[in-house]
Amino acid sequence: AGWSPTQVAFWWASLTQAEKQAIITEHPEWIGNLDGIDMASRSQANLNRLPTELAKVEEELKDIEKKSTEWSVKYSNTKDAVNPYYEQIKNAQGRIDDIKKIQEQLTAYPDRSPLVLDTSGSKRVRAAVAIGDVDTADHVATFVPGMGTNPADKLDEYTGNVQRLKDKMGRENNGSCATIAWLGYDAPP
Repeated sequence: AGWSPTQVAFWWASLTQAEKQAIITEHPEWIGNLDGIDMASRSQANLNRLPTELAKVEEELKDIEKKSTEWSVKYSNTKDAVNPYYEQIKNAQGRIDDIKKIQEQLTAYPDRSPLVLDTSGSKRVRAAVAIGDVDTADHVATFVPGMGTNPADKLDEYTGNVQRLKDKMGRENNGSCATIAWLGYDAPP
């Protein structure tokens, strides 16, 4: 915590391949979103995290639904009562949908790399998906969409856009290129 990306990169470079692989396999959450870690390692760590993150949010949703059911039973006769768990259920389901869309996208297109996988927010998953090697590319373009974006609804569209951009950049013959669809922030309301 608190290290600059340069300090992280020096630390990561000081590890053996076996040590790096152990972290990627056993503690992918340590490096999946850590600036200073190479793209291939971050990508593999985030791929390893997807099933665990999905299971955590699905378990969270079950807990919230149980509380919601208990609340409904207790207050079913209360006129104009609004279930306080409605928004939490909606948000947890949104995060599940986001993770499933990311998994679907990365399964369909194994050449794409998840550079960011942040499920810590209460509403939606933040993600960034790269096409091409951002560490070695001569040119990197990042597409950062605006309001109302989330992986479940927009990842296919945005990765399609950056794929076309990468293809066009490649036709220009100005060196290697990579592109990133960045849904890795909380867009303003």
